[in-house]
Amino acid sequence: MKNQVIVKQFKNHKDVNDLLTQNASQIALALPKHMDLKRLSRIALTEVRKNPKILECCPYSFIGSIMNCAQLGLEPGSHLGQAYLAPFYNSKTKKQECNFIIGYKGMITLARRSGDVISFNAQPVYQG
Repeated sequence: MKNQVIVKQFKNHKDVNDLLTQNASQIALALPKHMDLKRLSRIALTEVRKNPKILECCPYSFIGSIMNCAQLGLEPGSHLGQAYLAPFYNSKTKKQECNFIIGYKGMITLARRSGDVISFNAQPVYQG
């Protein structure tokens, strides 16, 4: 397959950039119209710089997390709080993996985008 990239692990930020470049066409197909591929790639690289543990992750899990962001139209990172790229150790595969975690602001964005929700109201919840 032309777009399949075989990389055992990241060694540096350049490997991440190369991986994003090599998978750009597939990511672009998943992006909604309101998102830009270059912006998503820059944000992903910024997240790797902010959290170097991502460099220890399996590259396929990283690209999978970026694809999840693209498919949902959410930007990863703490600046908007829509979604996060979080490295976790998978004890079954014995590898570090990058996981896509949707934030509460991302859930609100998706709910608003659906058109089924008119407004949100937040209130404290107390025990008892």
